[in-house]
Amino acid sequence: MMIVDSTPVEDCIMTEDSTPVEYCMMTEDSRAVEDLMKTEDSTPVEDCMMTEDSTTVEECMKTEDSTPVQDCMMTEDYKLDEDCMITEDFTSVEEFMKRVDSTPVEDCR
Repeated sequence: MMIVDSTPVEDCIMTEDSTPVEYCMMTEDSRAVEDLMKTEDSTPVEDCMMTEDSTTVEECMKTEDSTPVQDCMMTEDYKLDEDCMITEDFTSVEEFMKRVDSTPVEDCR
């Protein structure tokens, strides 16, 4: 199968800007899709998955009160499970101490 300029289609599928599709899948703004997936704020998706507030998802998963999820898993009533156990007054029991206003003190910033 040949395209107009006699280049094999199977070897060099082309986008509108003549970039090989198989090597460089392009988004609307001509950025390589496979190499640099972009969020709305143009941050690479694969390297830095972003939440709405532009916080990295994989490194710092956030709950509604901005506590890291992976280090400090939260229950529905915002009491910490596992390592970050919370008492009724929202004071942490172990490593991740919290103030009454639910602001993380140590590593849960």
